Amino acid sequence: IEKTLPQIKLLMNRLSVGGEFSITFLGGEPLMYPKVIQAIGLYTQELAAAKSLHSGFQIITNGTLINEEVVEVISAITPTITLSLDGPAEINDLQRPQRNGKSSTEKAVQG
Repeated sequence: IEKTLPQIKLLMNRLSVGGEFSITFLGGEPLMYPKVIQAIGLYTQELAAAKSLHSGFQIITNGTLINEEVVEVISAITPTITLSLDGPAEINDLQRPQRNGKSSTEKAVQG
């Protein structure tokens, strides 16, 4: 966050009034850190409002960490969520095994 927030401010300051600013959280599993996503999102929304910019957020996730707490934390920024699967369950579970040996596809569907 310490490095990210100043970069967001720098980029947003280059936009004209009414411009758009979008952040996509991806890579690894972004929902491991929902409070970081929330903090970055709220900061971005605050800057956007001060400059009359439109802000948007996307999260690309494997879905295995989605639960009520995660939804509550990130709902303040109303992100678009994309669920990333590697095909049907038998393929996805081979590509994305869980440590406990259970189906990652089933966990994603629950989320």
